Amino acid sequence: MYLARTEELNKASQPGAVERAVKARIQTSDPEILQEIVASYQRKLDFYNSKWPRPNEPPGLLAPDNPYIPPRSELAKVGRYIEAGENPVGVFQAAAAGQFVPSEHIEAVAAIYPPLYADAQKRLVLKMSERKATVPYKQRQQMSRLFGVPLDSTANPDYGAFLQQGYKPTPPSPQPNQGVGGNVTLGTRVGTSFDSRGG
Repeated sequence: MYLARTEELNKASQPGAVERAVKARIQTSDPEILQEIVASYQRKLDFYNSKWPRPNEPPGLLAPDNPYIPPRSELAKVGRYIEAGENPVGVFQAAAAGQFVPSEHIEAVAAIYPPLYADAQKRLVLKMSERKATVPYKQRQQMSRLFGVPLDSTANPDYGAFLQQGYKPTPPSPQPNQGVGGNVTLGTRVGTSFDSRGG
């Protein structure tokens, strides 16, 4: 599966490949609409390519002829990117329901569908400002993570600094002045040669 998808991405990355594929699947007489569709597909392809796991360095000349297979953790991570890229509406619905939304879903939606993401941000702020009922904490947290809007005080970057103020160590109390004061006899303290001369 990984090798087949890698080959697909490599072919789709060829100049003009996305535009040819879009023209073959979508019939429209409006060139602006066509270009917008092409740009959307290209953004998605570029994002997938940027996240696709690949070997860090080419194999050596004497290395065994085995194809590179990334760890399962990397495959699972790129799978979450693709999930959101193919179903952005599902990401918004999950967040609105207070369900857990992986960070990969948020990153993918914001990168692949910037107009949709920006419009959803505006609608969210407007809806929340008009809503009088209290939004559950879990839902506020999910929406804050998804849209980067601090709907809850704990989602505000300054909130962490505010909490840390309560854990600052108490400054030490000032010590009494240890400077020189009163009558001091240097001869007695230091035992200088001047003391032996006195008489």
